[in-house]
Amino acid sequence: MRVSAFPTGARALLVPALPKLLQTHPNLRVSMVDLEPEESLPALKAEELDVVVTYEWNVLPRLEDAGVEREELLCEPVYLALPAAHPLASRETVRVADLRDEEWIVGRDSTSMLELVIAATRREGYEPRTDFHSMDFQVILAAVGAGLGVALVPPLALIGTYPDVAIGHLEGLRLDRTIWATIRRGSSGNPGIAAVLAALRETAARIAPQFPRSGEEPPGTAPM
Repeated sequence: MRVSAFPTGARALLVPALPKLLQTHPNLRVSMVDLEPEESLPALKAEELDVVVTYEWNVLPRLEDAGVEREELLCEPVYLALPAAHPLASRETVRVADLRDEEWIVGRDSTSMLELVIAATRREGYEPRTDFHSMDFQVILAAVGAGLGVALVPPLALIGTYPDVAIGHLEGLRLDRTIWATIRRGSSGNPGIAAVLAALRETAARIAPQFPRSGEEPPGTAPM
């Protein structure tokens, strides 16, 4: 089986699922690569991959594709990350409108990590300043902590302590990231694909209770 996940999904879902999968299916050979959905979905449809873990943001249009089937694994809230020394960091909530003059740390061009920020700021009538780009949330959080800008981050990205970063809620805008296991349509009967899906489903069910719900306190670092 050839499998893929975006980096935070690979760390939290795919890698933990593999040891038991390989133990229970000793004849199954698995290869893995970490790819963003923009890369993994075309590879899936080209039959270069068999199972991919992808994501979508609730404020962006849902991408319907008749060539794939997908199963929801997790839905996680998205938080605002500010430098801990930022004047807004002491607020309980912050509005996107309050961040008009901020630099945003975002994903690369033509990725949904960038489109998410653009969609959020356009709802408040402005285009974001986006001079710093990375697909690695650890780099993004390091840039926020260094005072280079603000960012939107999901809980899966918060794998350490960030004393220079304040994590908190956005006011008046609910942001979620849904994580999916995706396969080519009609391929679920393949025993190897079914085994991978079952392992991902079990891993997601195990970690789901650790996720904060949107109305709860964010995981974190310096409180906002």
